[in-house]
Amino acid sequence: MSKERFYTTGVAAFVNLVEHEIYDGKSTGNYSVKLTLDADEAAKLEANGVMLSDYKGTPQRKFKSQYNIRLVDIDKKPMSPAAVTYGSTLRVMYELGKPSPVYGVSPYAVAIQVLALNDLDDQEGEF
Repeated sequence: MSKERFYTTGVAAFVNLVEHEIYDGKSTGNYSVKLTLDADEAAKLEANGVMLSDYKGTPQRKFKSQYNIRLVDIDKKPMSPAAVTYGSTLRVMYELGKPSPVYGVSPYAVAIQVLALNDLDDQEGEF
């Protein structure tokens, strides 16, 4: 991986910061966050060779790590990963992995700053 660090900001679509994400009933061994991005942030990622997914016409990208991802609040004070919910605005610091001709360059999360928490109540969220 490159030691150069990059930043992007987006809205949390999926958050797996407390436990490893599960895919097809098995642990992937990774912590991750998937962000919904605006056009400017998407363009910055694509310029670095990072491939994006599309959800209903909106670009998204997953950032992952095998290690606990350092998490801080707006004042850069440590916070609990359990506090981060769907719809929270996050700034992700990431490093780029080796490029793949099929999958592009993988971004690996180093740290996440929570810019705004989305406080879900019992009536909100996706189930």
